[in-house]
Amino acid sequence: MPGFRSNDKDSPDFRLYCGIFLVVCFFVGMFNWLTAPRNQVRLEKAEAATAAPWVSTESATAIPTETPSPATDDAAAPTEGAVTGTWVLNTSSKRFHLPDCSSVPTIKESNRSEFTGPRETLIEQGYKPCGACKP
Repeated sequence: MPGFRSNDKDSPDFRLYCGIFLVVCFFVGMFNWLTAPRNQVRLEKAEAATAAPWVSTESATAIPTETPSPATDDAAAPTEGAVTGTWVLNTSSKRFHLPDCSSVPTIKESNRSEFTGPRETLIEQGYKPCGACKP
């Protein structure tokens, strides 16, 4: 590629290289934007009222919650409606996965363990759900 001088900016080759550079930059930016992880945000009615003062609380829809029934032994019986199952844990990243998740084979054996029980117990222990399989 020949070197450009200050008076060569009107040459067709310089304009072609600048155009190619701009197109490549555009597509690299679009690729990064499309592949960036997105977090879904869900506001409760009380959070919506405090988060933005211009949001009307009358138009916010309340999300129904289940009232847990009193149990004699909290450790013995999981709450009603709790999602139970077998989860694959990554003890290093503190993530839990479904057994057929595509990320499970990449977990080192030393960091992998299994847990059978309610999903809420894992969350209470500080584990977060995998972003790929969304257990």
